[in-house]
Amino acid sequence: MVMDNRLIESKQMMPLNAAKIVRMAVARITYEDDEFRTYSCSITELAEFLNVSRNNLYHDIRWMCDVLERSCVFVSTDDPQKPWNRLQWIDNANYDGKGTLTLQLSKDVEPYLLGLRKCYTQYRLRNIVDFSSFYAIRLYEMLIHQINLMDYNRSETVSYTVSEMRVLLFCEEKFLRFADFRRKVLNVAVREINEKSDIYITMSLIKKGKEYQKVIFDIRVNKDPENRNSPIHSIVSKRKPMLNDKNTYE
Repeated sequence: MVMDNRLIESKQMMPLNAAKIVRMAVARITYEDDEFRTYSCSITELAEFLNVSRNNLYHDIRWMCDVLERSCVFVSTDDPQKPWNRLQWIDNANYDGKGTLTLQLSKDVEPYLLGLRKCYTQYRLRNIVDFSSFYAIRLYEMLIHQINLMDYNRSETVSYTVSEMRVLLFCEEKFLRFADFRRKVLNVAVREINEKSDIYITMSLIKKGKEYQKVIFDIRVNKDPENRNSPIHSIVSKRKPMLNDKNTYE
């Protein structure tokens, strides 16, 4: 799955399963596509992909179509007068009543998903599909994006200010007590990424006075052999040899 870096650096918030369905549609784009096709899947396939009950999905699918059509992403404009540009993810989400969901990605996001030759981030859909937190998806994408930008040696250290983290995770007005933000957003995302993805991260917090100012992530490649074919392993293998470590490839 490939996205322009501007999408990775955007503000996003949507229900977890809607986020997964959007990314499923994005993963079906091929390098040769010069326009969005219509993407279809059966309710049976979708229930398996989302790891939910097929009966529950049949019950909720029309509501999910409505959610998908209202899901949006806010891309930075670098214009102080209008700092964020609101884009729709999905132009049309339709359930035919016979067991098939059809999706059409929005023209809004075409420049960020078609014909990408540089400034993009790539990862395998399987590395986020088991997440039970939308924040885990977003943090994973943010960190994979940073790995793509840096020279990879033994590990990577990525830092964000707390305010940057709140913006990118759409938590400017949520979990205003840092203790809540840490417990319900950061800790959950870190745990899920470590347990279910192809990277392993440790998180450190930097305090100035009584306030936490910065979040630092140390990133390593998860050693699970299933990750040998992941894009992040390809990045690592092309760069400086990594030292042996229990959380990295030997």
